[in-house]
Order: sequence, then structure tokens, then C-alpha cells
Amino acid sequence: MDTIANAFYLYYQDKGTFFISGTGQLIPGTGHGWFHCKGVTYNTTSIAEGLANTGYVSNVISDPSGDTSCANTSHNYMFYYNDISKKASTYAWLENPTTAQTSTATTAIDQTVVQGSSTNIGGYKMNYAKTISN
Repeated sequence: MDTIANAFYLYYQDKGTFFISGTGQLIPGTGHGWFHCKGVTYNTTSIAEGLANTGYVSNVISDPSGDTSCANTSHNYMFYYNDISKKASTYAWLENPTTAQTSTATTAIDQTVVQGSSTNIGGYKMNYAKTISN
């Protein structure tokens, strides 16, 4: 997660935005959503591929669980930018988190990502968040 957050930080410093054009799957071409998912409707490049293709990481990073689902029931990495707070975060579902790690999720910038049931849109049950400072 630190590698992902650092890559986004460096990308933002160079480009003035967190969004890698044409990546992501939530909103057409804006780089939101499941980190590894290619947009089912909108984009042909995942956020993970976008970071690698632009040189901000050396290889495509994938969730250690091997989960490649783009469904709300999965617990793989996510990236989200909050237009109101102007902050970005990466999110994960850790299998054996510490109390310190789960406390990051309760102070995350987008509580809809960390609350709710895993089958509920807007409630992805992430238990770890890494906010990226710009």
C-alpha cells in the first residue's frame, strides 16, 4: 500500500492530478475504483496498469489475495478521490489487521468505502486506508 500511495503522490506532484486518464472503472476515464479492474464499460486500462505504464511503479501491482473481481463482494485494492476534501486514498481489505491499521479506515476520507456490507453499493468493507497527501 505504501508503494501505491507513493506512486500516486509522485504522479500528483508531476501532473497536478491523481487521475490517470483512461483508467479505472467507476466513472468514465477518471481513475476511480477497483485498482486492478479494467473498466467493464469505459476504460481498457486498470489503475494499476496506468501507474506502471507511466513509470510510477516498475511492475503492475496486484492484490496478494489474487482476487481480480470487479464486484462489490471482493476485497481487493481501491482508489478514490474525494472532490470535496481534495484528498485521495487507497483502500484494502487486510486479512489480519492490527488495531492501528483498522483505525486508518475509521478516519478515511470516504466512509462509504469502509462501512456497510460487502454486497451493498457504497459499502465495500475496507478495513485499511492510506490517505495520500498532495
